[in-house]
Amino acid sequence: MKERIKELAIEAKLIAPEYNGFDHTRLSISQQRFAELIVRECAEFANEHNSEVEGVTLGIGKAIKKHFGVEPTVNETLRNRSTYFGNDI
Repeated sequence: MKERIKELAIEAKLIAPEYNGFDHTRLSISQQRFAELIVRECAEFANEHNSEVEGVTLGIGKAIKKHFGVEPTVNETLRNRSTYFGNDI
C-alpha cells in the first residue's frame, strides 16, 4: 500500500494504525484502487491546468502522483514517450 494513502486511511479511521485483534490494518484492494483513481483524476486535472513559468511547464500532476506513490499507467508512459519523440497519440 502507498504510505501516504495508508496514513490518510488511518486518519479517516478506515484502518487501524497497528493490529489490535479487532480492526484491519490494511485497505482492501477496492479501497486502494478507489484512492488511486482519485489521485489519478486530481493529477489529470492539474496537468490540464498547468502553469507556465519562464517557458517551462510545471508538471503538478506528476508531483501529485509521486507524493501519493501512484505509479504512472502504461498509457501515460506511452503517451509521454510518444510526445517526447514528436508523435501525438
